[in-house]
Amino acid sequence: MSNSRSGRYALLLVSAVVLTGCGSTVQSKGLAPQADGVSQSPLTVPQVTTTRAAQDPMLGTAPVIAPGARTATGTASAPTGSGAATTTSPVTGTVDTVNTVVTGTKTATGPITTTKTVTGTIIKTAAPVVPATGRGWDKDYVYIGVVTQKDVNAVAKQLGLKSIDGGDQEGESTAMANAINANGGIFGRKVKLVFHDLNSNDVVATPETVGASTCQYFAQDRQVVAILSPAGGIDVPSFRACLAKNKIALFSVATGPMDNVIGQSLAPYYYSMAAPSWNSLAPVLVSTLKSQGYFTPWNVATNQAGTAKVKVGVLVGTTDVAARIGNLVANSLRAQGQDVLVLANDPKDFQAAVLKLSGSGVTHLIIPDGGQLAFVLTAATQKYFPRYGLSSVNAPTAVLEPNVPQQFLHGAVGVGWSPSLDVADANDPGDSSIAETTCHSLLSKAGFDFAGRRLAEGIALSYCDGMRIISEGATAGGGLTPLNIYAGVLAIAPTFKSALSFGSGLNATHLTVPGAVRPFRYVDSCSCFRYSSSKNISL
Repeated sequence: MSNSRSGRYALLLVSAVVLTGCGSTVQSKGLAPQADGVSQSPLTVPQVTTTRAAQDPMLGTAPVIAPGARTATGTASAPTGSGAATTTSPVTGTVDTVNTVVTGTKTATGPITTTKTVTGTIIKTAAPVVPATGRGWDKDYVYIGVVTQKDVNAVAKQLGLKSIDGGDQEGESTAMANAINANGGIFGRKVKLVFHDLNSNDVVATPETVGASTCQYFAQDRQVVAILSPAGGIDVPSFRACLAKNKIALFSVATGPMDNVIGQSLAPYYYSMAAPSWNSLAPVLVSTLKSQGYFTPWNVATNQAGTAKVKVGVLVGTTDVAARIGNLVANSLRAQGQDVLVLANDPKDFQAAVLKLSGSGVTHLIIPDGGQLAFVLTAATQKYFPRYGLSSVNAPTAVLEPNVPQQFLHGAVGVGWSPSLDVADANDPGDSSIAETTCHSLLSKAGFDFAGRRLAEGIALSYCDGMRIISEGATAGGGLTPLNIYAGVLAIAPTFKSALSFGSGLNATHLTVPGAVRPFRYVDSCSCFRYSSSKNISL
């Protein structure tokens, strides 16, 4: 198999399986813009003096008050709905959104309960009243879905791809469920995982069909309160919409195209575990590239410093979200005075893109959709070597470093939010939070060793983050419905620590875990990526 053909299939395989994604050709329209041009959603913070009530977009306008939100009458309420603990009290003091406790003059329906999470965080709530059974739970168990693709390692080996290791997805998620159960479970119920395995070739060939059957499985055959999925190939608009319609929260472990329109239109049923919104990422990426001296003349024939006028290409897919992200990156580049070409191209075949970019004088290239491996290998066959601007979306160490010759990556710089994706073991900066330390410890005790297995480690840490958010969100939100979990997430967001990434991005307007980045660059002497600073840059 030729390098270009192998690279194209590798793109589809990796996007179909773990952490990276090139997007789908199916269009995602998102929310219609309002009069001010901004898409409104439950996560949009309006410019008013009181906090807007969070709403379920699938239920019309009925408000669901998150912990800490003020109602029109000056009271504070816990989320309503099946399984919710309702605490309504006149407020003359303040609302503590961290501990979900109303302070000042208050009247509660029950005592305050204290729960210690597996990472040691204390969550205080009014004693919840959870129905014995509900959608995704019964009196003994809370059911959480986990999508797996066990064949990814075998397929990657057949293609000759190095370091494409999906890990033991069942075992790693089970280790986290066991840790939660050993800590008392969720409302006295043990977490029971419901696994659904996908065939990688099927995901590549018919992602919409596989996504639909996966949604039906969890919505009808084996009901769950939430799903954890590293399957980037099925993380497409129809799959997300199907889960939201059936009121199942998706905790996506994919780094495919993500922006505020997706996050806000699907809230509270979509959490991005491994990718930030490009609305936040684009300006930080561009400003950090500038600070690293990226925008200097480059010779695309020799892959060395040159004299040609700098022209930056932004290569995206053909979806609506890809177009929006391309514009976000282009606008940030133009704000820095750069000449920009945005090119939409079918990610299944990069030959045309190489010809267009090289023929248009593009000297520097950013591929925010992912698909970097396939493009680099294809461009190299045409002797075209632009200087690459990267991010964790491109999985620098997990995908590029082991599979791309050193001379093709010379000069590459970028920003990353996950050491597991960005740098090899030897260049890991060490645990960045108590959450990472705890998750590593739990996985190690369960017998998992991730030495030299960066992609597998990234998936495992995302599972750890996702299971913690579900457990701690439900606890803080006083119930097991997705709306309870969402309300609880708003409460724990200020203190939540991510195991996968530098800082947490969870807040009242973004259900995205990565919240900070560090600059990195490709180092020729070691043929590896290294962080060039130990300072976090907030998104």
